[in-house]
Amino acid sequence: QYTPRGTLEKEKVRKINQRVKDLFTSKIGSVVISSADSIVISAFMGLTALAMYQNYYYIMSSVSTFVFVIFSGCTAGIGNSLITNSIQKNYRDFKDLTFIIAWLSGFCVCCFYSLYQPFMKIWVGEDMMYGMDVVVLFCIYFYLYVLCGVFSTYKDAAGIWHEDRFRAIIGAAVNLVINIAFVQKYGIYAILLSTIISYIVVNIPWLIYNLFHVLFKKSPKKYVLRMLVYVGATIIVCMINGAFCDYVRLEGFGGLLLRGLICLVVPNLLFGLMFHNTAEFKDCLGLTKRMVARSKEKI
Repeated sequence: QYTPRGTLEKEKVRKINQRVKDLFTSKIGSVVISSADSIVISAFMGLTALAMYQNYYYIMSSVSTFVFVIFSGCTAGIGNSLITNSIQKNYRDFKDLTFIIAWLSGFCVCCFYSLYQPFMKIWVGEDMMYGMDVVVLFCIYFYLYVLCGVFSTYKDAAGIWHEDRFRAIIGAAVNLVINIAFVQKYGIYAILLSTIISYIVVNIPWLIYNLFHVLFKKSPKKYVLRMLVYVGATIIVCMINGAFCDYVRLEGFGGLLLRGLICLVVPNLLFGLMFHNTAEFKDCLGLTKRMVARSKEKI
């Protein structure tokens, strides 16, 4: 029912075209990063190695898909908040979202660390399993991938595409070069480490710099230190949770279920004890209470 009339100014058309180009290059780089690992494995290591990798990656990807539902649901609201609210309010919301995702991804990492191998043993058998060192690399990969999603959500909501146009391509190039250079010598370790290195060296620093330089206009030092605290807490909780799960001697579905119950209780309890006095925890607790109250009103 809408009929376009008139024409846009040339300057506005130029800006729109530029943003489309910037967004296009960003998406191309993201696709290369997600596809390069599988191509390199199949080319240099064979289809058996690819099948083993894809079994582990499939589980990680499935869980990350559920986490990214949060990002897709928040993007429009974040974009509206960036326009209608102050920088201070948006920065506080950014820290709260980071806290939520750090807690959620930390919980998922604990589950991966303790449940990956028992589940794979039931699903594909010991012949198609990697060692725990590969599981640890998948845990790091997942944590960085989800963390990068927080920054990308705010970047997309703020329309920071021009400053970000080369990030994904450079990150993909770093990933691909390391893959090809070391895959024959180090195998699956080179595949996973190349992706982890591209996130740590290129993607995450670039996104943080853009967000704080363009959007929040402040130094990211305090935020980065806070992120390191979350990382350290995740490592500690993961080790403690793993120690509890190691006491489970039951095999099969019964052992997997018992370990799952431990993973459900121990990490969340420890994260709650560690962060219950922080401003982010109190903000999230208040948000939860408001959401519950609104749900009761609707019922």
